[in-house]
Amino acid sequence: MEISQEQAMARKQSWPLAGTFAWESAMAASLCGDTLAYRTLLQESARWLRRYYGVRLAPSALDDAVRDALLVLHTRRHTFDSSRAFLPWLAAIARYTIERNANQARVARDITSPFIRSLHIY
Repeated sequence: MEISQEQAMARKQSWPLAGTFAWESAMAASLCGDTLAYRTLLQESARWLRRYYGVRLAPSALDDAVRDALLVLHTRRHTFDSSRAFLPWLAAIARYTIERNANQARVARDITSPFIRSLHIY
């Protein structure tokens, strides 16, 4: 199927890596205390995460996943290596958040199963 150049540009602009935002520069500035750079970094990260999770999670889980990933970004930002790219680091956080939430859901489902409840452990 052939697409027009306009359609190709629109599709490219919706890709997670699209845009000219300087991720690494914003992260470096935020680590040096630039609050405007940090706010912008979080806003751009939230936009990227919404697109990332939008194709992987149910719409009802989207906001929680974005919030959790931004919280991990905030608490682990000191581990960012400025000699490396930011987006792979953010993508790793996003994958970790999906895995952690899936594991928590699995544990919660196991705890509430009729067999576990019959044991009167909880």
